[in-house]
Amino acid sequence: MPERNAATWNALVVGYIQFEFNEEGLSVFREMHVSGFRPDDFTLSSVLRGCAGLKALSVGRQVHCCVMKCGFGIHLVVGSSLAHMYMKCGSLEEGEAVIKSMPIRNMVAWNTLIAGNAQNGYGESVLALYSMMKVAGFRPDKITFVSVLSSCSELATLGQGQQIHAEVIKTSASSVIGVISTLISMYSRCGCLEDSIKVFMECEVADLVSWSSMIAAYGFHGRGVEAVELFEHMEKEGLEPNDVTFLSLLYACSHCGLKDKGLEFLNLMTEKYGIKPGVQHYTCIVDLLGRSGCLNEAEAMIRSVPVKGDAIIWKTLLSACKIHKNADMARQVAEEVLKLDPQDSASYVLLSNIHASAKGGRRFQW
Repeated sequence: MPERNAATWNALVVGYIQFEFNEEGLSVFREMHVSGFRPDDFTLSSVLRGCAGLKALSVGRQVHCCVMKCGFGIHLVVGSSLAHMYMKCGSLEEGEAVIKSMPIRNMVAWNTLIAGNAQNGYGESVLALYSMMKVAGFRPDKITFVSVLSSCSELATLGQGQQIHAEVIKTSASSVIGVISTLISMYSRCGCLEDSIKVFMECEVADLVSWSSMIAAYGFHGRGVEAVELFEHMEKEGLEPNDVTFLSLLYACSHCGLKDKGLEFLNLMTEKYGIKPGVQHYTCIVDLLGRSGCLNEAEAMIRSVPVKGDAIIWKTLLSACKIHKNADMARQVAEEVLKLDPQDSASYVLLSNIHASAKGGRRFQW
């Protein structure tokens, strides 16, 4: 392309971010800005979505300045994208401030506000906003239902979840896959596995997300054998699992003592499906080995994994040391935790107690 104009710059930025090449999209946006071309509202919304995907808060704030300079400060679509970026980056107050500054609050703004509170763990605020949205005359849609049901799941508010399920049915959103999988999770978290099964069985066309949610529900309720059977059934149906499916499966195996099956699935994940395990997958395996009493194997796993470990994976092993009363290993593991998370008070207390027992010539008591 011999010469780029504003339209081609905008198309290039939007194209990268649309296909989730967020870093490349932001890089092209910088070039565009340096070259003196003015972005349009669609480009700015896309760039903000890219910042949200990368959780690049400082870059997002710079783009916010660009939004104001370009005169899109009260633009509804750009404003909603701005709020979404702030909330996705964990800055809920800044996101709410953007929405409050908008001249009118449309459905997109309401959904952004509700989803932002849900993502940041403010479940009670989500339910309050949901009521306010309906009072303001807006009807919930599939995006609203996913956020609100997720909050019911986190709060374990079964009654509220059942009421919203009734609203889902009335608005014909009960066939939407995202809503179905959220309903499965909500009922499971509220202790109603049979209702999760009912929702899953009534789903006309279950996709991978629904299958994974149901596998996770079985695992959450200690029904590891059923989780494994469902996975095998899913494979026979021709659905190919992804990293989330395997995470649900490994969680089920770890909470049900299915050590051999868990290790088998980790191997299947890499060998058959070519999926690279992340730190969460390895944490499940460490938990599985730890619960089975294989503490040395669990430690060796942490030290040999090709991904960078975090404090959580070491804390998982520390919990296993407590279960099996292995004070010597607990001391070493607690020190590893504190290297990664110096503020972890539980590890300090544990180390202090172990050292006090050793100094007094007593055997450490858990």
